[in-house]
Amino acid sequence: MRIPSGHGFQDYSAGEAQAATPAPLSILWAMAAAGAILYGSLIPFQFDWSVLLSGHGLLLNQLSWVSTTTEDVITNIVVYLPLGLALIWCGLARRANPIVRIAIATCVGTLLSVVAETLQVGLSARVTSLTDVVLNIFGTTLGAMFAVIFSATVLTSPQRLRDALASRPFATTAWVLTIGLMIYGLAPLNFVTNTAELHESFRQARWSLVTPRSIDLADPPFRALAHEISGAAWFGLLAFVMSLGHRERQRSALSATISAIMHGMTVAILIELLQLFSRVHTFDIASLVLRSSMAVFGAWCAIVAWKLTTLTDLDQRVRDRIRFGALAVLATFEVVVILLFTLRPTLLSLNLGALEPVAWIPFESLWHRPFSIAVAEALQTVATFGALSLTLGIALRYVGFNSPWALAGSVVVVFAGVVELIGCFTLSHSGDATGPVLAVVAVILTKAAYESLFPQALPALAGRPSTPRSR
Repeated sequence: MRIPSGHGFQDYSAGEAQAATPAPLSILWAMAAAGAILYGSLIPFQFDWSVLLSGHGLLLNQLSWVSTTTEDVITNIVVYLPLGLALIWCGLARRANPIVRIAIATCVGTLLSVVAETLQVGLSARVTSLTDVVLNIFGTTLGAMFAVIFSATVLTSPQRLRDALASRPFATTAWVLTIGLMIYGLAPLNFVTNTAELHESFRQARWSLVTPRSIDLADPPFRALAHEISGAAWFGLLAFVMSLGHRERQRSALSATISAIMHGMTVAILIELLQLFSRVHTFDIASLVLRSSMAVFGAWCAIVAWKLTTLTDLDQRVRDRIRFGALAVLATFEVVVILLFTLRPTLLSLNLGALEPVAWIPFESLWHRPFSIAVAEALQTVATFGALSLTLGIALRYVGFNSPWALAGSVVVVFAGVVELIGCFTLSHSGDATGPVLAVVAVILTKAAYESLFPQALPALAGRPSTPRSR
């Protein structure tokens, strides 16, 4: 087959055409998006069955126009965006006209929204709204339009990322981590819009290194410290990976270290300075200093690790022990930071009668919070447990486990349950099933990302075969 190009006609075989067409995602992604929407729409599941069984709850005339807030508008649009994306990327009416595909996705989103809103008639804690239906329809359509326009780019991105990871794994990982830190550090991108808000943001900024960071007596005594350490650790990891990325390019140890330090400090400074113009975040000079210091430490550790693992007089067994030891230390550090967020030594109680009941419905606690805060907290939890599962999964490969992810996932989920169990024995705090469920999500996503993006890069870097050896 010959197709026109900028320089005349070029041969274009059927195999090349098939390779250029990205493969659709599994339909499970669309089903998961629809299930998540229904779950979030029907929390707390306290139905008045007399209303639903009477038939009034399933009538469209029960819906009416209701005034809403800006955050509700954004929420109703954003939660249906993944549905539109997933429906298109899963190959819905793949051979049809793009407008037809968008229309079909919109119909599916409309049906789901109507079902969710009418079922909310039986929930006293919910308000049925035709306004929400319209916003949900708009969100689904917007997601479907985005998917149609950018399908080729997005669906082929994993392969491009795999190629980049195979050729320059450390540098690619460092830039992905940089983008992630920038997004997380500035989310939800709610910047000031007038001079009064700007002055207020500057007034609330912490310009001292010794300003108390936690004044709430109900908070764990180490919560502020744990927050700062966990935030700084990501910048240490960024500098660590970036330094190794420079070494991939055959740069000297000194040049790689300086460049990695400058990169980590630049990202830290840029995030903190932009937080001066944010309504949500607060500029903190102590965070800037700690993160910059951690970047220096991370870059130094990278050079030491590189030298230790490239010594010619070390056999493979010693190299494995060094790598496993480093991963074990990292996993221990992650566990300690998670515990520092939770442990309240002065508030521990063994009086079972004084304990608050456990919130067994996952995500119900997040539902009572503003959307931006709930999303940020959920993402932070997933990132924390994901990092721990990734560390354990790679470490277990070194000791020869055939199913490292199964064991790593089990350990992470059990640990998440232990964290919530500690909370049950703490006054003014109750256990929540949200943490373990998010841990399960983190393990699944981490395993999927590792198997999709790192099957060649990480095993090769580790000096191990792509499949772990049998014991």
